[in-house]
Amino acid sequence: MMNKNTAFVLLALILLLGSFLRIYKLGEESFWLDEGDTFKSTEFTVPQVIEKIYVYSTVFPEFWGEGAGSVPLYYSLINYWTKIFGLNEFKLRLFSALFGILSIYLIFAVGKFLFNYQIGLIAAFILAINHQHIYFSQEARMYSMLVTLTLLSALSLLYALKTNKNICWGSFIIATTLILYTHPFSFFILLFQGLFIIMYWKKYRVFLKKMFFSGIAIFLFYLPWIPALIRQLCYGPPIGRTTGAPTLSKLITVLTQFNSWISPDLNNRIALRTMNFFGLTSSGWILVISIIMITLLLGFAFVFGLIYQNGRKPNMKSLKRHEIIFLLLWLLIPVFVPFLISAISPERAIFSDVRYVLFASPAYYLIASLGIYRLKWKNLFLALLVLVSIFPLYSYYVNFDTQQWREASRYLQLNRPSDEYLFIQKANNILPFGYYYPEMRNIIAVDNVDEFIPALEGKQSFWLVLALEKYSDPKGLVKGYADSHYTLAQKNEFIGIKIFHYVQQK
Repeated sequence: MMNKNTAFVLLALILLLGSFLRIYKLGEESFWLDEGDTFKSTEFTVPQVIEKIYVYSTVFPEFWGEGAGSVPLYYSLINYWTKIFGLNEFKLRLFSALFGILSIYLIFAVGKFLFNYQIGLIAAFILAINHQHIYFSQEARMYSMLVTLTLLSALSLLYALKTNKNICWGSFIIATTLILYTHPFSFFILLFQGLFIIMYWKKYRVFLKKMFFSGIAIFLFYLPWIPALIRQLCYGPPIGRTTGAPTLSKLITVLTQFNSWISPDLNNRIALRTMNFFGLTSSGWILVISIIMITLLLGFAFVFGLIYQNGRKPNMKSLKRHEIIFLLLWLLIPVFVPFLISAISPERAIFSDVRYVLFASPAYYLIASLGIYRLKWKNLFLALLVLVSIFPLYSYYVNFDTQQWREASRYLQLNRPSDEYLFIQKANNILPFGYYYPEMRNIIAVDNVDEFIPALEGKQSFWLVLALEKYSDPKGLVKGYADSHYTLAQKNEFIGIKIFHYVQQK
């Protein structure tokens, strides 16, 4: 059994590693679309931000439409953050990185509470080197903060149910209230916690009074925001307006991303996007194989943690342990309930991207850590996990992984005369583009081909910038019209961005 001093030395080393991975090259990439929403929101005062989100559910209804699904806590905190530390890529993302580092400690604390020091350390190590958690710790959005607050809420609830101390119940109330003001999916956190308490109400019935008053307190703290929530529900979920019903492959992709993900170079990205596997380079194949290996390793550890006891034969009694039930509810409710809602009612789809359910992943790592701990050859297993994680992490740091608005803007500054019109599709791409492009004269944002056609009247030549077309123009109508009525004179592609220069047909 590991002693306390050794455990905290190892934890310090893991925290150092996790901190380095989250801060290294933090400002290297340019802001992308969603980060443009973040930094642009800091131009308003905090009361203005809260008012806009309260009324429109977004700071920028002109770009996202009313009912976009925002809540105010992250925007308010990041506003104060930039007032103190300033604004650039590194400074804005550091806020998320600090939450990412804190989450490493908190998952250790949850693992230690539920099991022991070693399982907590293994879980902390898995989270520290996880591709997706590093990615969202280096993004100026609320997802890293949401993971941290979820871990804090879960840890507080576990301590409250064990000790019944007022400070633990208070911590649970505060953390859970903060979650509700961070992201709409936080209601699934409440759902898993509520189901757990209902399932074990006999075990915890002596705490019934404090559980009841905690629930009332959370409701009262959230009460001022309920009118805004009702307005959002009336608009319908913003995801469903663009993505529709999720496919099984989308669910598999999200679950795979809990393990790791790919950050290919541009050529391999194009090959994967077009499903041209013969176009993958050797580095592309190594990357794909590495992701498969990481998924298989952690998937095996997860199953082993569920059904095996101390390396002996399968024992399904393990599934009846309240610790395992707590973690399974934490993992399954936030992932599968949104998926089922979206599958049953595509017009109200809410399941889309791993970022919206990333807060469920710590439960997966904790169960996998339990499985690794039970292995006789755990050190070899962890060494193999590190080995296959090296290339995806290397690829993440050497390849750009988000929209290259900085690079695209420089290209346009060098090649586009300011008197030639530039069309950006979709309109909200103005948010990150405007940060890097100083001259906004003769730049027009269009959302669809119906806006594009009349804007072209009288234009002898123009530039067209496309980004995230699968959401903005999945049928390619804007580019299709340009191709059929003008001659393509010049083109270039950056990560997530395509640039075309058209001249009038002769």
